[in-house]
Amino acid sequence: MKRRNIIIIFLSAITALSFIISGCNRTGDNKNKKLLGMAKSRLYDYYCSDNPKYLRDVLNIVDSINSPTPLAYYMKIQVLILQKNYSEGIKLVQSIDSSKFYKPYHKNMYIKEMKAMQYEERKDSVRIQKLYREVAAEIQTYLNRTNDIDALPELYTAKQKFETKEQVFKDIDNMYDNCYYNDLYAITSLKYLQETYYNPCNIYLDCYFP
Repeated sequence: MKRRNIIIIFLSAITALSFIISGCNRTGDNKNKKLLGMAKSRLYDYYCSDNPKYLRDVLNIVDSINSPTPLAYYMKIQVLILQKNYSEGIKLVQSIDSSKFYKPYHKNMYIKEMKAMQYEERKDSVRIQKLYREVAAEIQTYLNRTNDIDALPELYTAKQKFETKEQVFKDIDNMYDNCYYNDLYAITSLKYLQETYYNPCNIYLDCYFP
């Protein structure tokens, strides 16, 4: 998989970070925490090496957890996407209750993004753009209602599928310059993502698993 595609996957999932971390803390299960830590380490190894062996390791570790946590589900979704096993990923997401996701739009977002990835393999740009427009619209509706800036990276991940990179970056610059959202730190983080757009290891280390 190309590095650029890896970045897109990271950005589309980045809002789940708080969900991931809090899910791990809530379990109180030291064994699960240890296993999840091992899986996280293997996932990092994959992003910095592109060796598919690490993805198989992550699946084996996650599947060994007796009572899957939200983090375990999320990591399995991530691996299935990276393996391009979209059908299995869609089935998994459909089987998870919506309340398990950190954001109310997450379940639909993951399903539609994986369907779009299937259409990418068929080079069906019309259906791809339609799905990503729907994802962006759902996120924008959520943002309008909550002003939750954690959703911004996911919004712009979707937008870059039907807008030019220049348009997306211009919007980010405009938000940064005009401080449309109160949390300047979050907007600065978005700028950082823009500037490190082609460096997956940096994004992984600094943003994905603090």
